[in-house]
Amino acid sequence: MADGKKPTPEKSHILHAMLQGPESELNSASRLAADFIHRTWLEVSDETDRFQLIDLVTNSLLTGRDREHAMSLLRAAIKTRFSSYQRPVAVILARVEVCGQLQSDADGQEESSSPRAGL
Repeated sequence: MADGKKPTPEKSHILHAMLQGPESELNSASRLAADFIHRTWLEVSDETDRFQLIDLVTNSLLTGRDREHAMSLLRAAIKTRFSSYQRPVAVILARVEVCGQLQSDADGQEESSSPRAGL
């Protein structure tokens, strides 16, 4: 289980298949993402791996969705999932926000570089 708690291309593929829109229902996908983040926080001791996995989950959930709505549901699901263990919530939410903003910025750059952007 060498890669069991590390971000890998296989995990990225699985997370995208499970969480990305519009194939999966957003409420269910948000709860599943929060559950994965919760397990990651509790079970992954390496901080770099932990944050990379949280980034994978966040990016997967936001793919193909309205970013603001998906972020709102993910924040609420994280708060609910961590209701009995509040200490890491601020750090996790900050990481999710940064990841969501980076994806938004990347989406904006793709649109502006598209040949149709000026139309």
